[in-house]
Amino acid sequence: MVDLKYGAYTLVSWLILMALMVPLVRLSFGQIILYGALILVIYMLVITLIERHYPTLKQRNRVSTLPWLRGGLTVVWLVGYLAVIIVNDRWLNSPVLNFVTIYGSIMVTNVIVACFTKLKSNDEH
Repeated sequence: MVDLKYGAYTLVSWLILMALMVPLVRLSFGQIILYGALILVIYMLVITLIERHYPTLKQRNRVSTLPWLRGGLTVVWLVGYLAVIIVNDRWLNSPVLNFVTIYGSIMVTNVIVACFTKLKSNDEH
């Protein structure tokens, strides 16, 4: 079963977090820790408030319809990432491109997995 509503919610939440985190790439290590922690706390607070209002969006209220999908996509992501590093390691010179590529590929993996979930039945709560 494909749940595009939950997949879209997951995609939007990952995109918002990425938009907030991209500017941190150019900061020093201490600033990254400080601002990154602040951004994550605010982000988690907003997500918690949204999920409290819409309990169907809570990840713990959902179960995967394809249990092997997360593991399979993680292996594909890892092999693809290692292939890119082996073939062309110069792309690592750009910290913004490096962050967006890695974050984007992890985001796509999680969004695809989120699309293949369903709500837990009352017996499973």
